[in-house]
Amino acid sequence: MKSLKCRQAIAALMLLGCAGGSAGDGPQSAPVVDLKAAASASPVLASAEAQVPPRVEPPCGVDAIRAVRLASAPSKTWHPPHDGMAFVHIDSAGATLVYTVYDLDDWQAARVDAEGKATSSRKGKLGVVRLGQRGRVDFHLGTRWMYVSPVYVGKQNADIMLGDLDDPKFVTVLHKSPSLDNEPVMTGAHGGGWAVAWQSGVYPQSPNLFMSVVSAQGNAGTPQQLAANANPEGVDLVTTPTGYGVVYTRSSVERDTALVVMLVNKKVRVVKRVVLSKQRTLWPAAAVAPDSIGIAYRAGHNAVGFARVGFDGRVLSAPKTLWKATGHLERVGRTSILYHRGQYWIGFVVSNCHMHGCEGNARVMVLAATPAGKAGQPLFLGSRGFHAVSPSLGRLGKDVIAAWYHGGVSTPVFRSRVTCPE
Repeated sequence: MKSLKCRQAIAALMLLGCAGGSAGDGPQSAPVVDLKAAASASPVLASAEAQVPPRVEPPCGVDAIRAVRLASAPSKTWHPPHDGMAFVHIDSAGATLVYTVYDLDDWQAARVDAEGKATSSRKGKLGVVRLGQRGRVDFHLGTRWMYVSPVYVGKQNADIMLGDLDDPKFVTVLHKSPSLDNEPVMTGAHGGGWAVAWQSGVYPQSPNLFMSVVSAQGNAGTPQQLAANANPEGVDLVTTPTGYGVVYTRSSVERDTALVVMLVNKKVRVVKRVVLSKQRTLWPAAAVAPDSIGIAYRAGHNAVGFARVGFDGRVLSAPKTLWKATGHLERVGRTSILYHRGQYWIGFVVSNCHMHGCEGNARVMVLAATPAGKAGQPLFLGSRGFHAVSPSLGRLGKDVIAAWYHGGVSTPVFRSRVTCPE
């Protein structure tokens, strides 16, 4: 778990897309609704078989997006910048942001409508906490709200555990061993249940990549080693029509850096391994389109890269730089990516930090790109504090909704909407 160095944080919500409109000012409230029932009724959430959107809206011009500030709302929650946060894509009327609370080991969910107004919230406890100190959380929010986290059972030992946000007693150990297991990512599994990938090794390193599928009843399959001595620094996992896609980059301290995609079948066997780039790349994020996997990543120290691979392993869009910072101290952080309306939406952070400290505020950005890799200029979402985390992205009707953290302790929640002409 990474340390928190800033005194202030901001959790922010953005609506990005092609539907115009504005919203009123000031904090908003409304009667509490049953968030879980709304999520269960969603056709988008009804199946874990694929992550392809149920319908494709016309593309939104990659250079046309613009932002309109909505009302801010108060918050007194401690927001960890390196912890879990994800959206439940319910319908065009609203979405729910689910996130963990660092100091209390709780989770919270906040529902916002299509104008960004907060309408309800609820919270609960993470079941893995009773077993030991937990690490970073990843979510899969379907008809059941699931999460996965490493749980430290010793100074040099952590096990991967999967749990249900609404059932603290539902906890499954995926890999109980004397090794150091960390950085898990999860997605929906074919036939129900969940697929989880993670790094594993002997303390202080976790050079190997493992994966397991857990049934809806909580029965974990035998962990399969996908790659030995991969030395990953950034892993993502998505569900494809024929199995799964695992994307990773080798550690920045390795001499043979690489951006790698592994196509895995439903039996958790690697059927294709594609090395997309041997240039210095870090922290990939993947999104599934109807015919391919789109990948965003940090290229070098100060650029955002993009590539696209077919489900059969063919390279459909070779790695290319979408945007590059110009300042000599500017550094690009982790990326996030979403496929929506026939194009990709990529979130990232630009900071001005170096070995002697940070200068100026980190900037949270988003840009739109075509499947061929033609990108518009990035849109500025917000800036406060030296540190920030790339925004989590989710669909909201014709729009895209984004949330992110700045620093450590949060005060207000800021929201904005981004529109573009139809």
